[in-house]
Amino acid sequence: MKNWKTKFTIFFLSFIISVTAVEFGLRYLIKKTNLPRIYHDVAEYNLSDRESAGKSDYYRDRSMEIYGGKEPLEILCIGDSFTNGGNTFWDNSYPYKLYLKFNKKVTVRNLGVCASTTEQIATRLEDFYKSDQYSPEKKYVIAVMAGSADVFAGSELVQKISALNISKEQKWVEMNQKNDSFLSQFYFYKVVTLLTQDIKNRIDKVDSVTEQVTFSNQELSACHSAKTSKERVDCLVKTLKMESYKKLSQGSKEYLIIRFLLEKKAFKSSEVTEVIRDFMGLVEYQPQLLERDYLVMNLLGLVKLQDIVSFEELKAAIEKNSSRIAPEAQKVNQELISNASYWYDNLEKLNGERDIYWKKIFTLAREHNSSIVVMNYPLPYQSTNGYLQTLAKKEGSEFIDVEKIFTLHQKGSDVLLDDWEHCSPEGYDLIAQTLYDKIELMSQERKGK
Repeated sequence: MKNWKTKFTIFFLSFIISVTAVEFGLRYLIKKTNLPRIYHDVAEYNLSDRESAGKSDYYRDRSMEIYGGKEPLEILCIGDSFTNGGNTFWDNSYPYKLYLKFNKKVTVRNLGVCASTTEQIATRLEDFYKSDQYSPEKKYVIAVMAGSADVFAGSELVQKISALNISKEQKWVEMNQKNDSFLSQFYFYKVVTLLTQDIKNRIDKVDSVTEQVTFSNQELSACHSAKTSKERVDCLVKTLKMESYKKLSQGSKEYLIIRFLLEKKAFKSSEVTEVIRDFMGLVEYQPQLLERDYLVMNLLGLVKLQDIVSFEELKAAIEKNSSRIAPEAQKVNQELISNASYWYDNLEKLNGERDIYWKKIFTLAREHNSSIVVMNYPLPYQSTNGYLQTLAKKEGSEFIDVEKIFTLHQKGSDVLLDDWEHCSPEGYDLIAQTLYDKIELMSQERKGK
């Protein structure tokens, strides 16, 4: 008995010593090496309730990523899901790819938060300069891509829906921080949780791809060759009723329908119109699509941002089928429609508000001796992209026409874009390369002076 107790004591003490050693080792490595780190000093605010939101953990962003380098130059990539790296793993985001292109010598911060409005981005930049993360001795370049989320500015729903688009790395951070336990204070626990979650995410992704492999079948792909929206919808519905598709879960069928819609990348107004009409036809077959609030939001935003006339058509289809979905989903869709309608009807006024927040961004940059690179969006967000190009010219700022670069690139937009609002890894890499070239050129021009 005594021997058993001795062995247990030795084992327990050895375990404690080992974990402690690993903990201190991790803290040292994270401090001394260029591992991506997370900090929590910058608040993410709800526009409608600034005071309480500033105190609420729900609205505080927990996913600001730092990719550390040793050179005095630091790059702040700030924006919404295009910067955050939505719909992909954190190491596919353009800020991390930019960090790699600088051979990990330059510090890059990913200050992108899904569904951020221009006001929220300006506030986040201001909070960064006030935080102890800012160093006056460093040189800063601010890369800004902002404005697409303004279509739903002020909607608390966007804060909730944006969680669906957040990157896999940041999902882990969100999950971990909500569990404010004693163990969550230790790096050992965080790293084990991160690795476990990351492995699970990658396995789930493989399983999902395996299950959805039928999407590449000729029967389903052939539906795109149909000439009219009705023919495409009839073809898809008929295909999904085939024996080989019956074994799929309801969620998988919805996934296939969404991917079918996404096959039309909707780069042109005519293609957007086709997507909207296909969606309306598919809703008749699968009304539960209207309960996918992120899908409804993306469709509404896409229509508005591309400034085309099919908004009323989409709105009518959503309202027509609302009685067939859950009351909670009806309420969500109605608020999304209301916000999108307001944006369209008050675009001139909202551009005036954008001017205020952009002035704040440029003022902060000048006060802190920082350079700004304004970038527009890969997708043809006509009103937003046009506004950003005009703004950069007026302010004399560096500008990257990402939309034009994507349009002219030899790989084509199908390869560079993953869906209506996110890039593929290749697309994020192209943004990173373009920004890298711009910053290198800016550096050479400064040396020339």
